[in-house]
Amino acid sequence: MWVLDVTDRTWTRVETGPVVAANTAGEGSALLVLETDGALHGYDITTGKEVAATEPLLVAPGRTGTGGSGPVIEVDRSRAYVNDPEGRRVYEVDYNDDLRVARTFGLDIEPGLMTETGR
Repeated sequence: MWVLDVTDRTWTRVETGPVVAANTAGEGSALLVLETDGALHGYDITTGKEVAATEPLLVAPGRTGTGGSGPVIEVDRSRAYVNDPEGRRVYEVDYNDDLRVARTFGLDIEPGLMTETGR
C-alpha cells in the first residue's frame, strides 16, 4: 500500500496483506486496512509496523454484496466505519483505542454503498 503525504510531497510504502479497502484520518493517524482475512488492521505509516488488528469483521471475506459493491472504510475525526454487505452490518471502530469495535449496527439491508455525513 502506498501512502501520499501531501504536505511533504512524499510517498511511503507500507507492507500489508492483500487489501479489500483502506483509509486514514490523516497526519499522525494509523493507516486502516481491511484485508482479505476480513479483519481491520492498523499500521503506523512512519514505521510500517502493524499496531493493531480486529477479529474478522466480514462474514464472507473477499465477496461483495449482491449489488457488486464491496466493503469500504469511512473515517471521521475519531471513528472509522466498516460495512459488511454480506453480513448486513456496519461496524463503528475507535481507531484511537487499538481498533476497538465500539458499536455494531445490524441492518435489514445489504449496506453495499456507504458514505458518511455530518461531523
